[in-house]
Amino acid sequence: MTILPVIVLSAIALIASILVLAGALFGLSVIVKQHAATFVVFGAAVALGRRWPSWRRGAGEAALLLGGAAVPLILLVLAFVAAGAFEPFWLWCFRYAPQYVSMMP
Repeated sequence: MTILPVIVLSAIALIASILVLAGALFGLSVIVKQHAATFVVFGAAVALGRRWPSWRRGAGEAALLLGGAAVPLILLVLAFVAAGAFEPFWLWCFRYAPQYVSMMP
């Protein structure tokens, strides 16, 4: 009878780690292609909707997924800051890209 709580807690920890890992993979996809941010939003919506009657559990799972997605992006920004190349990174990835996309041919 004492083994049951251990099994339940290990299953909960496994689900949480899978959600964080999935979020990290979503975050890596955003690094490769910024348009993949829609997949992050979709993944969070699926995590939220999976537990729909209990929206608090779904919100917790969505938060784990979004937190995992933020980790690769934060590490990338910290790497650019440490290298002293944050300004060019921000210019080419966030300030120039919207202007380039909105240009008329």
